Amino acid sequence: MVIGTDPLTRWRRRPEPATRPYTATVDRDEDNAFLTEELMTPVGRLYDVADKAHIIVFDVTAEDAEGYAGAVGIGFDEQDTRFGLVGLAEDLDDDLRADVLSFGIAAVVGDAARIMAATDGYLAIERTRRPAAQAGVGHLAWHIARSCGRATPSATFDLVDIET
Repeated sequence: MVIGTDPLTRWRRRPEPATRPYTATVDRDEDNAFLTEELMTPVGRLYDVADKAHIIVFDVTAEDAEGYAGAVGIGFDEQDTRFGLVGLAEDLDDDLRADVLSFGIAAVVGDAARIMAATDGYLAIERTRRPAAQAGVGHLAWHIARSCGRATPSATFDLVDIET
């Protein structure tokens, strides 16, 4: 998987947010706020959860994803404040996108130490769904997906080091 061009700094800068129409937006008038249609889908809700958790979600071209569903990483801004990164392969359908995003959010929150200890500072998310986890990151991902309206039997995937 290729993320950025310089392997030493690719996770040190904030990537452009995903350009898909799932980014959560809130339209406001004078007295009340209402949610847009994009936020009413499970994927839209998951993008909003990621945003609230200071996790940047961005697209990775199918060519750069090299068969993976995505990647997770930990980045730092100029003030050394930590933020999460979840890259999603552009060719995922909405159901797989929701499940992989749920898993990415859960991995950044629940397994940050493993991600930070990875060789290049990020790990790939395998494309093949695993059986439902009874504990750990996969189980947390299932709860995140369900709380956002995605009825899935499993949101568990393998995290693997990326061969460079």
